[in-house]
Amino acid sequence: TPAASARLSTVLNDDNEESSTRALVAQWMFRLNDTESQNALIAQAMSDDDYIRERTFYSLMRRSVKDAQPLFLMGLNDKVAQTQIFAINGLSRINDTSASSAVQPLLLSENSRVQYHAVNFMAKFGIVGALPVLINLTAVDRDPYVRTAAVQALAKFKDNQSALTLMELLNDAD
Repeated sequence: TPAASARLSTVLNDDNEESSTRALVAQWMFRLNDTESQNALIAQAMSDDDYIRERTFYSLMRRSVKDAQPLFLMGLNDKVAQTQIFAINGLSRINDTSASSAVQPLLLSENSRVQYHAVNFMAKFGIVGALPVLINLTAVDRDPYVRTAAVQALAKFKDNQSALTLMELLNDAD
């Protein structure tokens, strides 16, 4: 209801509330679909509290908030890997192909979960510029989930280099 949304928005933006309560509110606000709760989430996207920020990005991503596009771009550089993942997926859900140049460096992230989601972003939009890195991510020494995602991504491209790489992988021990 509008009253519930207003109350939750007030709790989320109240610095005197417990951090854990505010994070929980942010997490479940994805179920609301009104401007007031959306604005409250946007206001908390740059929170100093890592968990509130992460849960806020989760809700913005789940709601596919187009107005959060600049925040998603900033979230790509967040210190919390899960926030980076929600930022990547938020950009994907709002179909922001222009963000591919900002997402592409995350293909080389030290966090394999971030890499995995960046690979899926590149695959979804068929970002040809990412092909050399995607091919490199199929190497034997890579995380198996990232490697599998890279193989699946290459299968979506219709170029000779992807086809050759996939053919070589037919003889892979894994």
